[in-house]
Amino acid sequence: MTELFSGQILQAVKSLIHTSEERNFWMQICKDLSVFYCKNNRLNSDDNEQEHPIFSVIDNQLSRGLPTLPSINIERQFAETFGLTAEAISNIGSITFDFSEDATIFLRCLIISDSRTSELNSETTFQTWEQHGGSEFEKVFFENRFLNFGEKVNQLLQLQRTISSIVGGRVSGQDLFYDQTTDFLIEFPQAENFPKGLVIEIDGGQHNVEPQISKDNLRKHFANENGYQTVRIKTSEVNTIPQDKKNQIEQYLLHPYSQFFSQNISTPLFNTINGLDYMQLFLSPFAIARVQKAFIKAIKKNLIDLTTENLSIAIIERDLPCGKSAIDDLLIQIKNLSILQNGTTLRLPNIDVSIFNTAEFVVCKLNQGNNTQLFSNDIDFT
Repeated sequence: MTELFSGQILQAVKSLIHTSEERNFWMQICKDLSVFYCKNNRLNSDDNEQEHPIFSVIDNQLSRGLPTLPSINIERQFAETFGLTAEAISNIGSITFDFSEDATIFLRCLIISDSRTSELNSETTFQTWEQHGGSEFEKVFFENRFLNFGEKVNQLLQLQRTISSIVGGRVSGQDLFYDQTTDFLIEFPQAENFPKGLVIEIDGGQHNVEPQISKDNLRKHFANENGYQTVRIKTSEVNTIPQDKKNQIEQYLLHPYSQFFSQNISTPLFNTINGLDYMQLFLSPFAIARVQKAFIKAIKKNLIDLTTENLSIAIIERDLPCGKSAIDDLLIQIKNLSILQNGTTLRLPNIDVSIFNTAEFVVCKLNQGNNTQLFSNDIDFT
């Protein structure tokens, strides 16, 4: 799938991060949240995009900064909805927004975790191991053995990352690891006294003989040169991982990111109204940017017919609200840019947005007054 780049962060959150002692740590997390994938073959195709002055400007705005600041419409909506940020206008007319109270303890909102016992999306990696293409031993490690290191900690595992995307490994212009992948990777933002990441390989008997031994050593060498450690677990060790290898994994899981993750799992922020409000402040702007990016891309690839009279959009929100805010803000931006361009409003279809959410997030304030209903696998979207 094609990587898409789009992310927005409220001014108050950005200011909070910039005054934090761990500024680089939190900003790297924000940059990571600004990269996403869209599971749509037509959206990911190499087909040329139809450029349009208005949509191209918005597309560029969404991709700059990573993350960039949202529109003033979004800033004001969040300030009015939650009352946790306040607008200020300087004597020269500049507009800023900042937290009314110190929100440092809520920075952990940026650490993505899901403490729910089941997955809403049946297509996620966690429930469709068959699409992973790994061995039965890897499946056992992922679904069972790795959970011995912490509750739901397998959410931190990246599956089948290409070696080249991790360590490079180009010599004389050639990719030494073309089409090679890791079994598992844990990778957190850079922190003092921790490697960049930990590669975990589950090795069958073929790894005990040449030429595989030399290939494995080469991969480990390049990983080490680029700041990544490697743990190789034999298939015969999966059920009882040797202590030295367990120690290496446990040591990396002492990383601050992993510690925040564990806190979010044991004490979910969405269990309190205040925590849920701050989750929306910190994370919904990223989700809004993703929806807007996907919508603009769909327009530029002619997947959305703007000449039609009416357009119905269904948005399934697995957690935090974003869909209605994203579309409403996008329509305002299109209207303002079209007036700037030629003094008239660009004709668009009448857009009806339906939001489908989950029980844990049904009380989210951003969706108050919106057309929402609980998601069910029985809903017919045709």
